[in-house]
Amino acid sequence: IVEQPKGVSMGKYEDRVELKVEVTGGKPPYFYQWEYFNPRYLVFTPVPKGGLSNIYSTEVSVMSYKYRCVITDSKYQKLTTNEVIVEVDPSTLP
Repeated sequence: IVEQPKGVSMGKYEDRVELKVEVTGGKPPYFYQWEYFNPRYLVFTPVPKGGLSNIYSTEVSVMSYKYRCVITDSKYQKLTTNEVIVEVDPSTLP
């Protein structure tokens, strides 16, 4: 992994943020699966919409969420990024 995603702390409520990962090596093409930590089941779960490219766009919400990306190459070798947090600045809540 050449570039790990970067979290957002104190993001403005409802702003869109992009999480990005860059990889080299392995055998292209690469398959990207973004996941978020599901507090209900205490596991990482695929994001509900999209999340199949190296860039994932999400909205800063009332709750903080952890994200990560699982990258698989064409030989089914997997890498997982660091976990990052997207959290809201409470002063921006309505």
